[in-house]
Amino acid sequence: SKETAQQAKLNRTDRLENLKQAFCVNLDKNIPKQIILIDDVLTTGTTFIEAAKTLKKAGVNKVICLAVAHG
Repeated sequence: SKETAQQAKLNRTDRLENLKQAFCVNLDKNIPKQIILIDDVLTTGTTFIEAAKTLKKAGVNKVICLAVAHG
């Protein structure tokens, strides 16, 4: 829902701020009750945290987060 800087180039504090309210859900679509989020690298977890918050507010009951690597 907004332009963001590349997370890899930011420190922890800036990463948290960068993704605040960065995601949105299209409520016109049928939203599943369980969702799996997949990301390439988990560093601070900010992407998962913000995306999961948005999905939960939209009515998703369970969000599972998987990362390929830890940075």
